[in-house]
Amino acid sequence: MLKIVKKIKNTETTQQALEYVSEIREVKLAKLIMDLKNEYNLYEKLERIGYKIAIRKAKTSEELELCAVTIEENYYGEYDADLWAEEIRIKAYGALCYINNYFRSAQYEAFVDFTKTVKIQDPFEPISKEFLKLTQNYAPIHLVESIK
Repeated sequence: MLKIVKKIKNTETTQQALEYVSEIREVKLAKLIMDLKNEYNLYEKLERIGYKIAIRKAKTSEELELCAVTIEENYYGEYDADLWAEEIRIKAYGALCYINNYFRSAQYEAFVDFTKTVKIQDPFEPISKEFLKLTQNYAPIHLVESIK
């Protein structure tokens, strides 16, 4: 196990680390098919450690986004993949940019339309207006667009 972790640590780029993790995932699935539960658990831990190493190797927001997308698409382990990917994106783009994107999202707009239809006040309206004023010039558009 330590040899595998060292190999992942010795990779030079995030992409190489993620490719190595995908190989671990393939072995893990083979262990599941062969009904080797103990070895499956070992490879699941290796996969999680590999993703953490890949995240640490990431130097740009694009590499962090690649890690987040890979985890969302491929990780089915102990942790919630969507929550983990959100944490990575917050690390990549900053909390302000991520929250700014939320208040500009289609889901939030649908919620606002719902409150207007039902004729109730949007409980987040004062917060969202103030936040959008504060962050209007803060978040670069390309970061906001890349999160969507």
